[in-house]
Amino acid sequence: MAEKFETPTACGIPAPASPHALPRLLKKLWSTLAKLRTCDRWLLGALLAAALLGAQGFSWGKFDCLNPDAMAFRSLFVKNRPPLHPEDFYKPPLYTYAGHFLARVPAMALSTPFLLAGKEKRDEMFFRIRLSLMRIFNLCLFAGTVVLAFKMISDAFGLFPARSLAWLFATSAGFIPYQIYLTSDLALTFTILLSLSLAYAVSRSPGNWVSFFAGLAVGLATATKYNGLAAAIALPLAHAMAPDPNGATAFLKRKSTWLSAFAIPIGFLIGNPYALINFKKFFADFYYNYETTPVYGGQIGGSGYTRFFELFGEIYGWPASFTLLLLVAASFAFFLEKSPLPKNPPRLSSAAKLWILSAAIFAFYTWKIGAFPRMTTRFVLPVAPLLLLLAAAGFASLSRHKKILFSLFASLVAYNLVCGFYVGRLFRLDPRMLLLPAISSEAKTSDQKTTAEASKSLPAIDLQTSKKILVKKMPKGLKRAESFEKIFAENQTMMAMKDRWQTEFDTSWFSQEQRSLRNPDWIVWSSVDLEDAVKPHYEALFLPSSGYRVIFDAASPPLPDWVYPQHPDFLLNRTTFWKKSS
Repeated sequence: MAEKFETPTACGIPAPASPHALPRLLKKLWSTLAKLRTCDRWLLGALLAAALLGAQGFSWGKFDCLNPDAMAFRSLFVKNRPPLHPEDFYKPPLYTYAGHFLARVPAMALSTPFLLAGKEKRDEMFFRIRLSLMRIFNLCLFAGTVVLAFKMISDAFGLFPARSLAWLFATSAGFIPYQIYLTSDLALTFTILLSLSLAYAVSRSPGNWVSFFAGLAVGLATATKYNGLAAAIALPLAHAMAPDPNGATAFLKRKSTWLSAFAIPIGFLIGNPYALINFKKFFADFYYNYETTPVYGGQIGGSGYTRFFELFGEIYGWPASFTLLLLVAASFAFFLEKSPLPKNPPRLSSAAKLWILSAAIFAFYTWKIGAFPRMTTRFVLPVAPLLLLLAAAGFASLSRHKKILFSLFASLVAYNLVCGFYVGRLFRLDPRMLLLPAISSEAKTSDQKTTAEASKSLPAIDLQTSKKILVKKMPKGLKRAESFEKIFAENQTMMAMKDRWQTEFDTSWFSQEQRSLRNPDWIVWSSVDLEDAVKPHYEALFLPSSGYRVIFDAASPPLPDWVYPQHPDFLLNRTTFWKKSS
């Protein structure tokens, strides 16, 4: 594929960007949007399949996301803080800002007319509209991620690999939960891939504007989640690989190189402005999160590299994961075939540049995050699309066997769709959602104010009925204080912040004696929130001597062994509703 160059000056240095470069860039963007009418039909089909799979859990949570890591609707108006100041900086707030401006503010406007039907109706519509708008935003984020991957693969390796891998990506059952969860994981995946696509554009033509936007995208990725900074490694590599007649090190003197570096903090501060305004709190929260994230569950010693790669089976399934790894290995054959390494090696092709940039981000991210003793699927998710880009070269090298590859990928997509149905079933039949009719029914039989104790990942049971329900949330993380005391015993900085993990509660809070003092009318508990230390108290509630009887008890439908993901984060659970015996 032909490379694009900037016009060199007499000295051989690329000419400075024209003052009309930005208008031209905007016109190009508009022209690209206009071409959506003639968008590749295979890509449109993949996007439709992705939307249908992700929409299976569209109303999950009813009023809010039940994932405890949800970021979309966190408070941005804290007492004694300026407006839009986040509660904390353990995670950056860009996704929360998106939730506020794209979902909360429009929902307030759209739900206001329902005040004519009463405040309760207006509140219900506000929560429903807010949740729906944010879920639509998530579906768009995933669609954008698929489009970015398709565009880069088709540009570097051709349409056949792009179409096949786009379908594999779009139907991946491991991504379905993250289209439904309102966490920042899918947004991070999108911004990392956006950063890569702009770095790829820089490697082909290192203009000032594209370099600036590439740095800006990396900053926004970091403001989405701090590990998004890993995408920054692609920028110097992109500039180093960009065509320049003055030699390999000429990029260090190029203005666009430093523009991209300068744009990273700008992008970060656009998405996290109070990091600078309230730097002291930002740094303390960031450091605390940096130290605790790898050991949050009490894991110590060793690394998670093995588990890191195992979790690709939770994202793509084992058949597709093995296929992709084999295609990554075959990619070397592709480059040897295209570039047989003569005495004077030719300029890097677009395919080689994309592969190198993808490999750099993947390797750097894996090195840093894979070192965590604690490893979960959401830690691996942001670089999962990069595996597709790395495999694309191997796919292209085998493209002469189109019938075999088509049959293989068609079977993988069919397997994905079946697994996607089972994942959607987990959301549709989540016992926490099936609980709600039982709550409404019991509330109707109560003539007085009801007090309830509920675990944290349940829907808002006080919003399910017009009857007054006073809900007290159960404490969580009771053993974390003990484990952190041991892990950080020799870290003076962390011990100075020990009040962050200390709690006034212990496991006795769940005992029958303590419960009789509080005397709640209802107890509602999801096993998502169940800690090993309090299991005996949980199991004791099922005994007649507890003073409570079971009103509702259900568990997530079992998954067949051949379905993936087998362990979706915070989804499989048993939910039980007890009522005080009369």
